[in-house]
Amino acid sequence: MPPAGQPPASAEPKISPCLVKIGADTLLWRVHSIHRLATSFKDEPTDEVFGGGRFDATPADPYSFLYAAPMPETAILETITRDLPFRTTHFRTIRRANVKNLTLSPVLITEPLTLISLISTIDLASALQDEWLIQCESRDYSQTRRWAKWLRMQVPTAQGIVWMSRRDLGNRSMVLFGDRCRRVLAPGTEPAINLASRAGADWLNQRMKPYRIRIMPPSTS
Repeated sequence: MPPAGQPPASAEPKISPCLVKIGADTLLWRVHSIHRLATSFKDEPTDEVFGGGRFDATPADPYSFLYAAPMPETAILETITRDLPFRTTHFRTIRRANVKNLTLSPVLITEPLTLISLISTIDLASALQDEWLIQCESRDYSQTRRWAKWLRMQVPTAQGIVWMSRRDLGNRSMVLFGDRCRRVLAPGTEPAINLASRAGADWLNQRMKPYRIRIMPPSTS
């Protein structure tokens, strides 16, 4: 359970979460549908209780949002392999259905961003939280989404949240708030990777091997 239970119902008590600047020209990676632009935000809020990600918008605070990470491996681990369990003797295997119509794309930040930092223990304490907020399982995401809503109330100028990835320890993940930074992304110059293609399978098997994760290549028939 979170150390402070549920967040307050209003912006009080007023706190000062730690903030961090992300510079212009920073390259990020994100996993998205091939039917969406790499720079497009998700406009549909997530149910307040069921499904969704750690810091998704909900009908109670219906902003658009976009998850990304500085490392492409982190973007993969935080999305398509997030709930993939370990096996004692075998590699974890990504099902081909889980990469259908998915692309890994680079995006470039075009102007500096100010994000709420949940990277260190001090950062978390400044948000009245501990590691639960960034390390809890998906079953608790309905609660972490409420904390994200409250943190947005605390810092109306914050354009997102950055935290230490639970799935890729030592690397960062972030969510950007579309209502506060919709026009700050441009396509990156590095090529996007169609994860459902044979080249995508080759990329995944090369980059995910240290994580003991693999995927079977698509059938040629």
